[in-house]
Amino acid sequence: MQQFYALGKMSQAVWVITALVLLVPKDAHTEYLLDSGDVLEISVFGVQDLHRRTMVNIDGSISLPLLGEIRAAGLSLAAVRANLRGLVTTDVSIRGADVTVDLVEHRPFYINGDVAKAGAYPYRPGITVRHAIALAGGFDTSRFKVENPLVAVLELQNQYQALLMELAARQARVISLQAELDGKSQIDFTSLEDTFAAQDIVRKITLLESLYLKTGQDTYEQEREYIKHAIEIADNEIATLDEGQKQEEVSVQLRSEEMTRIIDLNRRGLAATNRVSDEQLSTAVVRSRLMDTSARLAQARQNREEFVRRLERVEDDRRIRIARELQDAVVELEKVRSQIQATGEKLFLIESSGSQIAKGRPNQPEIAIYRKVNGEQVQLKVEENAEVQPGDVIDVVREFGFSSFRDPGG
Repeated sequence: MQQFYALGKMSQAVWVITALVLLVPKDAHTEYLLDSGDVLEISVFGVQDLHRRTMVNIDGSISLPLLGEIRAAGLSLAAVRANLRGLVTTDVSIRGADVTVDLVEHRPFYINGDVAKAGAYPYRPGITVRHAIALAGGFDTSRFKVENPLVAVLELQNQYQALLMELAARQARVISLQAELDGKSQIDFTSLEDTFAAQDIVRKITLLESLYLKTGQDTYEQEREYIKHAIEIADNEIATLDEGQKQEEVSVQLRSEEMTRIIDLNRRGLAATNRVSDEQLSTAVVRSRLMDTSARLAQARQNREEFVRRLERVEDDRRIRIARELQDAVVELEKVRSQIQATGEKLFLIESSGSQIAKGRPNQPEIAIYRKVNGEQVQLKVEENAEVQPGDVIDVVREFGFSSFRDPGG
């Protein structure tokens, strides 16, 4: 019996240690490993067809033209980058290919149980279970309505608090987009200081928005620098071909003059006929080289013009995108404000009705995270401040306890 008791204690200790390791933020682990749902942006310098954004398929692969299906799930960005570089060098015949692989969107996490809007939600670094519940509309207590009428009040209060947090998030998004549209590198969130949402949540929202702005601006600047570098390469190629064309034109002129001289000598019987043929052949070769150089020069100039137009479009496309996102964000902000007003009016009507109902108090929610670790699904019991990872499935169970109401008059 003592051996079984010791083994039980040991298993419990191992489980606790495993849970603690799994709950450490992912930055403390090795590199991020890709899985289905992650969105990658891939570019190969010099191969326009391989510059695209692609999602890791359900089978763990990504699809690229020229290369086909490539394994990505379970690999780090560095590993995928190395594999692509090898394939490009082999299949596309580009030596020393400059391959870039960026993670532009994590795979979503999922939340279900006693929340208002269960489902999949986009992952952002630093998000916790509390944030995830807020994104899902807060706790859902609809199944308790038949047990006690106070649940309606509690539900409205939860909705009201969740809407306040969503309002802060929508306001922060509008402010961030406006700053990005104005070309600012810093965002002024002073107007959010008076919000009724929890200030720690507001601080995290503003931090994420600032990070989002910096990431977007960095990506924009990287694209501009990439195009500018391509224009410089085109300029060098044009200069080289232009110089080559001039030299070929001089060569053609000299060969033409020499051929004319040899033909004249042949007419006077001073040069053999085969020498005339040789001069004609040499002149044709030089003219062919000149035509080839001229064609390559024209193509290089056309490529440069395309890069110049692309550089001009980058800023226009960016401003159009931001303007559209800002318009959508303003509309969503007004929707949340309307929902807050309607919920507040409902609460006011219930509180002013003078009805006496039982007072219920929500118990501490039971939260479990189902996470894939080394290919296996692991269940973790966590608190609301636990950090969420991409692909997590969060299960929320909330019970309510009620105390009976006593009429003061009797």
